[in-house]
Amino acid sequence: MRRHDPSKPSDSLSPSEIRALSESDFRRGNLISRALAARTPAFRLYWALFTVVVLGYIIAHSSGYLSGYLAFGWTGKFYDFQMHQVRFLMAATMLACGYLWLALGREMVHLLVCYFALCLYFAGTGLARLEVAMGDTPNFIFLSFFLVFHCTCLSLLLLLVREEIRSDVFAPQAQ
Repeated sequence: MRRHDPSKPSDSLSPSEIRALSESDFRRGNLISRALAARTPAFRLYWALFTVVVLGYIIAHSSGYLSGYLAFGWTGKFYDFQMHQVRFLMAATMLACGYLWLALGREMVHLLVCYFALCLYFAGTGLARLEVAMGDTPNFIFLSFFLVFHCTCLSLLLLLVREEIRSDVFAPQAQ
């Protein structure tokens, strides 16, 4: 048997290589779980609630349940249907981009503020359009759900901004 030649690669791994492999990204968890672990517990809770609310909207829209209640259901105009489709697409894109931003480990304050502005725009224009579309027979129960949904999204976004600032994500930048 020949002695080990240091110029040739070994068939076995050294202890340091084994440790490096055991600490790989695969074993430590995915990018999103690590990004959420770097934030406060309140941020994780608000992010989960925001995700559930937006996914609930996406599911309600996809099932066709909302079509009869939104402006399209009141006016029957294709314009209102198109506007709702755009809002749906933007909500789905916003959620996907939020998770992508988390996975990239980026600061989320500016993104969340942009989401807040878009959600405020959705609430204002949607409420105005519903008020015009409903005319003299407003459905106060649906308007209440509409306002609660948007106020919940807006509140969660503000809480997410606060918790993003409070989290340790900014600690390495301050040093």
